[in-house]
Amino acid sequence: MHPLFEAQLQTDTELYELICRCISANDYSEFDNFLEHLRENDPYLNTDSTASPGMKYYMPFHSAVFKKVKDAYVTAITNNSLPLINVTHIEIDSERNSLGFASYGSPQDVLYGFTSERYKAWGTSLTRLFFQSGSMSGTGSMYVTTAPRYLKLDQPSMVIEEVEGAIPIEFWDTQAVLHRSMGRQLLEDLTHLIECEDGDLFPRTYNRAALSRVQAFLVRAKEAENFDPILLVRVNCVLGNLARYFDAGDNYRTSPFKVANDHNQEQIAMKYADEGKYIQKILKGRKVEHVQSNVKMVVNPLRGNKCEVDAIYRVLGQKEVILLEAKGNNSISVGQLYQIYETFHIRLPKDWKITVIALLLSASSDNTIRTIVDAVEVEFDKSVFGNVAASMHSISVKNHYQWRIKYAS
Repeated sequence: MHPLFEAQLQTDTELYELICRCISANDYSEFDNFLEHLRENDPYLNTDSTASPGMKYYMPFHSAVFKKVKDAYVTAITNNSLPLINVTHIEIDSERNSLGFASYGSPQDVLYGFTSERYKAWGTSLTRLFFQSGSMSGTGSMYVTTAPRYLKLDQPSMVIEEVEGAIPIEFWDTQAVLHRSMGRQLLEDLTHLIECEDGDLFPRTYNRAALSRVQAFLVRAKEAENFDPILLVRVNCVLGNLARYFDAGDNYRTSPFKVANDHNQEQIAMKYADEGKYIQKILKGRKVEHVQSNVKMVVNPLRGNKCEVDAIYRVLGQKEVILLEAKGNNSISVGQLYQIYETFHIRLPKDWKITVIALLLSASSDNTIRTIVDAVEVEFDKSVFGNVAASMHSISVKNHYQWRIKYAS
């Protein structure tokens, strides 16, 4: 048995002893019974759970993967390897159809949810069996592995406190304008036309009554004012959205004034990194040049799937590129980092070095700190390159710097 696999099994005495008995007897019927018991007690595998929120993605995925658990275990034990399950979008979609859920969007998007940190709560069955992470294996398919799901962060090797101000005020103003609800922005532009009888058009929450007031105000303003063409288009657009909101059934109703995230948190993390020269600092002063941002549709030559990376930098004077993946929280999936690492290692010349850095933005419970930015340089064991399960298990943190951005007094 592979040492890493055996070490995992030993953390669950019941499962480890059961597997040992199966190996000794060369009979896995006891494991079959164990799996059936897990299935019966897992809401992600229980058809009575289909009405629960979010099950459209979780149940079909878990059903497709769980059917392959036994074969993955037996193969791993026989070959002295790590358990690995390959599951396709076609298989997941077939389970979705059998369970009666509505159709998905693109295959890549569905699989991305399980290879990234989007779909966090994996079911009790897969988790107990140590299947907890994924990485793309091809076009419309992914591997499910027993490697850690998220990059494990211990104490940073260096903590830097700095006062806010590295990001110019104009950046925050621009972010606010770009991400504000169009309906809310329109009302602010028409504030001079609001009368007392229109009521409160700026409540904290836009419930049905508030949206009715907005609709009445816009209709009145449109009839009373001679708007310029652009403003007229905006008014008609918001009125159209309101009409569709009121016509929609409860299950399909989304408020056109729904508050979105104020800013793109990943972009903010990258802005801090650029303005504060975080990449240069974690590289001990080696100067870098920004090459490209938001790099999408990069094909992995080995597997055929596409991956993306938030930014690419070049170390000046060196045959070295920095691949930066940013997140608006303090977690990132190991599978996503490995996909980037593998894809670009295959694509670039052999004598070029690749450095992968995760950039994580998170809040602080300390009310004197505006935000926290972690820059984490990771490594994978090159000796197992191409072996997805072993590579994901091998991830380690080489450098971890943390910046704590304090409010100006």
